[in-house]
Amino acid sequence: MNLPRVLILGYGNPDRQDDGVGYQALLRLAKALNRPLPSAEDEGFLPSGQNPDLWFDLQLKPEMAEEISQYDQVFFIDAHTGAIPEEIAWREVSAQFQSSPLTHHLTPESCLSLCETLYAKKPAAILVSIRGYEFGFSSTLSDPTQALLDQAVDRILDWLKNHLPR
Repeated sequence: MNLPRVLILGYGNPDRQDDGVGYQALLRLAKALNRPLPSAEDEGFLPSGQNPDLWFDLQLKPEMAEEISQYDQVFFIDAHTGAIPEEIAWREVSAQFQSSPLTHHLTPESCLSLCETLYAKKPAAILVSIRGYEFGFSSTLSDPTQALLDQAVDRILDWLKNHLPR
């Protein structure tokens, strides 16, 4: 039985409080998976061929599509500001190019669209969007987002346990 290759990609700004929830999720997942932790925040997480692979960046970028296309399943982890009704939104996303008035903004759907268009690959994907409450200049999550982070990481670990048995 071939196990799916899984990428867990967190993004956001770790120096803007709850916007750093993607980075904090990867730290928790790395600990739970007995992976080495970065010695400094600027080291971050980069794909290394492990399954699941962990990757962090400040934002999604078009050039990420090549790496993302190498996986069967991708988790995108980010913060949201309350525009989504659920405090933890867990939803499947599919390839759909979305234009943006901001040149530095790329959605998971657009990333997947680039994978499909450029590399003829269609990884399954889930967006895990965690409610952020405070976005000040700090690397510490607010208490409410911290509590939601624990729930989101547990759900990802449960998914991994069911799909990547050890």
